[in-house]
Amino acid sequence: MLDLGFSPRARRFGDEPLHEAAYHGNAAAVRVLLGAGADADARDGRFDSTPLAFATVGSKEQAEAPGDWITTVRLLIEADASREGVWIPDKPPSEEVMDLLRRYGIGPSDAAEQQPDDVAEVPGSVGTGVMAEVARHLEAAYQDRDLDLLASLLHPQVNWTGICRNSEQVLDWYRGLLSDGTMATVHGVEVDRDAVLLELSVTLQAEGARPAPPQQVCQVFTVDGAQVTDIRAYPDRASALART
Repeated sequence: MLDLGFSPRARRFGDEPLHEAAYHGNAAAVRVLLGAGADADARDGRFDSTPLAFATVGSKEQAEAPGDWITTVRLLIEADASREGVWIPDKPPSEEVMDLLRRYGIGPSDAAEQQPDDVAEVPGSVGTGVMAEVARHLEAAYQDRDLDLLASLLHPQVNWTGICRNSEQVLDWYRGLLSDGTMATVHGVEVDRDAVLLELSVTLQAEGARPAPPQQVCQVFTVDGAQVTDIRAYPDRASALART
């Protein structure tokens, strides 16, 4: 693909190829991408993190999958990747990568940077596997207002209690919201058992000169076989987790 002219920095769901390669410990791909001009300090669109941070997190989360995170981390550091914020306190590296980072003088204190007061902490965890992929795709569909991506996640007979009874009705509902100027911002995404939770701030179309105040809502997407089969809305995360 690079030989055909594809950019080594083409984004998919907010990530550059180097982020994905680093997360999965694909050292061969990391080496090729760096050689093709990929940015070792590129920030992804979801977590504002670098490929090196993706590598440290992936070394633990993907421990059961094949991957060479030691070589991956070395390649990124040798490419002068920033060492700041790469050891995430609540998503620590594997033991082997921890030892390697320490040899480079990188410890957990380097990642303990305070977020600005106006940046909300993303609660919960996405984790790995099929549910994690569905969660990330749902987040991207909402952030990018990508109805084609959303459609690919919906079961044909998806039910949205009191609103829709199939995927076409769900998509028509979202098309109507978008045409009315309704905007949804994702503030949190997590996997809870067989469901994905999205914490949203929904801004309705302004009436007159005064902007409409945003509404907080938590949508719960029940997943079966990698498809969303049920959608429900709750006023907050606590009630969404309790399903009440």
